[in-house]
Amino acid sequence: MSRALHGGVQPDSILSDKDKAKQASSLARGGGIAFIGHLLGRSLHFALQVLLTRVLGPWGYGLYSLGYSMLSIGERLSIAGLSQGTVMFGAEALARDAKSHLKGTLLASLIGGPAIGSILALILHLLSEFLSINVFHEPELAPILRAFAWGLPFYSLVMMSAHCARALRRIDVEVAIARFAHPLLVVAVVAIAYLFGARLLGAVYGFVVSSAISGALGILLLFRLFPDLLSSLSPRIELRRFLLYSLTVTFSGLSLVIVSRTDRIMLGAMKAAEEVGIYNAAAAIGIQASIFLVSLTAIFAPTAADLYHRGLTRELAQTLKTTSRWILTLTLPVGAILCLFASQVMVVFGREFSVGAPALISLALAHMINGAVGPVGVVLTMSGHHRLSLLNNVTLSVVNVVLNLLLIPRWGFLGAAIATASSVTLVNLVRLFEVYYLFRFHPFGHSSWKPLAATLASCGVWLIVRQVVHPSGFWWVVPAIGTMLVYLCALLLFRLEEGDKALLADVKSRLTRCNRSGREQT
Repeated sequence: MSRALHGGVQPDSILSDKDKAKQASSLARGGGIAFIGHLLGRSLHFALQVLLTRVLGPWGYGLYSLGYSMLSIGERLSIAGLSQGTVMFGAEALARDAKSHLKGTLLASLIGGPAIGSILALILHLLSEFLSINVFHEPELAPILRAFAWGLPFYSLVMMSAHCARALRRIDVEVAIARFAHPLLVVAVVAIAYLFGARLLGAVYGFVVSSAISGALGILLLFRLFPDLLSSLSPRIELRRFLLYSLTVTFSGLSLVIVSRTDRIMLGAMKAAEEVGIYNAAAAIGIQASIFLVSLTAIFAPTAADLYHRGLTRELAQTLKTTSRWILTLTLPVGAILCLFASQVMVVFGREFSVGAPALISLALAHMINGAVGPVGVVLTMSGHHRLSLLNNVTLSVVNVVLNLLLIPRWGFLGAAIATASSVTLVNLVRLFEVYYLFRFHPFGHSSWKPLAATLASCGVWLIVRQVVHPSGFWWVVPAIGTMLVYLCALLLFRLEEGDKALLADVKSRLTRCNRSGREQT
């Protein structure tokens, strides 16, 4: 198989337009479900952040962010290797219809994740006083860390059950567990806590209770999805292979944890909690530019693993190109809006948060570049190159830590944003080179220039109009919508791909049939 991988592929000419349309339709169905779920989850999470900032202010929100960052580190450590191993080995067992191996993989993940989370929760609980006083210099942080520690095993169970659903190719169940039920419960319980007068600790305990309920729901849905979890079927698992893979990916995940939360942790250690709050608000908005990357990657990951293990390298190349083109097309306008209207967007959290606009711009640009590269990192992981992924992520974490050490003392939250944006951009360029070197294909097609040109055109139009129009308050939404419309018009002017046209025709046909059926019923 390795010879085939190095065999110079020309993926643009592999599939017919009909095959491309069929493939695009398949990706769209799974990606559409994932996108809707992530959109709901991100919307609920964003609503929670706005609620927290409005009630707690920069200082209280900064403390909450530090506690949540420590929780996130624990959650990532508890499921990092297991989650990727579950998707890879679960998808492989599902393709072979090996139910006993599938059961063994799912059980190992569902038991292992919360067990590791419990150990890490105990460690965090014991270190809460030390971390609060000696690292973050905020004694009020100690009870927040202890409360989040109690929720860590439940949160690990929520995320682990969601990854099990992904391994079973049931993106809808994954969405229901992690992207809808959990964030909805968090917002609801936290809002109820506020109504009864609880503020900072109420928000933290609301997260813990919601995680416990969501974890139980996740297990229930998995039992209904795969009844053999409770049957007498003997579970089987290639334990050595599974553990070796998971251990390697765990170290890789550890480096990603360092990158994803180093900025908050180091900012909290070197600056006041207020700066953490402002930065976390900017990060909460900036990450919205990656919603399409996360959504389409959710369906691309098991597909990539399946295609690779069946030796269908050319189909993998074409699927990467199709997925990447959609991610690029959908990500660029969102990132552009965040950059053009950064100050106005930050005011959503409160006027005192508007100073975080430069940090938002830096992070949004990084997410745009991340979206442009596409899910090349997934290709490495799902094709068995997890050691290379580990090396990439370790390098990324080292660069990120060094840049934060250099930039935070001088520029505070803006330094943290620049450090994170620079390190993420660097590792994505490295992954892009590695995928091309190993497989002789890349995520860019002959039409990748179209969304880039449309983005530049829409930004240019707004920069000209801004010389005359100066919207105040929430009226900035009007030119933001206008900028998006210019982008769409430019895309149409550049013409759609044949596969995309066929896909849109298929969607239109489905909607017409649904409408006709509805009329007949009435």
